[in-house]
Amino acid sequence: MVINPDGRLKADRLLLAHEFTHAAMSTLGGGAPTWLVEGYAMYVEQRLAEQSGYDEDVADWRDELMSEAIPKLTVLPIDGVFHGEYDEESYGVSWIIVEHLVTKYGLAKLNALYVDLARGDDGPVVREQVLRKHLKISEAALVAAVKK
Repeated sequence: MVINPDGRLKADRLLLAHEFTHAAMSTLGGGAPTWLVEGYAMYVEQRLAEQSGYDEDVADWRDELMSEAIPKLTVLPIDGVFHGEYDEESYGVSWIIVEHLVTKYGLAKLNALYVDLARGDDGPVVREQVLRKHLKISEAALVAAVKK
């Protein structure tokens, strides 16, 4: 990981936690879908923010996403729609999805899901198979569950 010297002073511990999560998880492989890659890094970042005294800010952002962005969710934010369909809300939407998975299934199951997806091909058939294997749920059902 390289930090641009011009941005060095802006690189706080939350951003570093996010980027170090990417660095650590990249060793698993490159097949994980964008929503999981970014959502996992955002999950780590937001957990650190809560532990650092920003719990109200995190709660406010979660509430905003749940009332504004999540109701518009129609598909998981994969590469083709990550910045297009959801624009800058993609990171937050991905975080909410990962947070839902941790809450419902636990971190160990999420980690196993990540490992299998990272090692495979980021295609719809593989994503469906791996989701069903680990969570007994389809992508469409996951979207519906997050929206509840």
